[in-house]
Amino acid sequence: MCGNMIDTSEVVKTETIAELKEILAEDFGILVTTYLEDAQLRIKKLQLAIAAADVAVIKAEAHSLKGSSLNLGAISLPELCSQLENCGINESLEGTPALFSKIQNEFLRVETALSQYAS
Repeated sequence: MCGNMIDTSEVVKTETIAELKEILAEDFGILVTTYLEDAQLRIKKLQLAIAAADVAVIKAEAHSLKGSSLNLGAISLPELCSQLENCGINESLEGTPALFSKIQNEFLRVETALSQYAS
């Protein structure tokens, strides 16, 4: 594969995307844009919360990102967010920078996959 093309079936559930496209038709692109903007904001909030050791914000933002990512069919991102959410619940920040890095990387893959479907 060349450029930014990825195997989207490894990143998002194709059946979820197909259902959303069927239901939303031309509004699917708006959903993707809204999700991506919201997710980027939540990731920034998570980064700041991890730096500040704010477990309440970590828990809340990870939970929200997990849910919205699930709704759009992301495969691995919700699980990573769940792990980070559990760090917040358990008030244990050990390993959160590495976990956050995985979330950032997986989000980039989800962003690329969804952008391919939306175009």
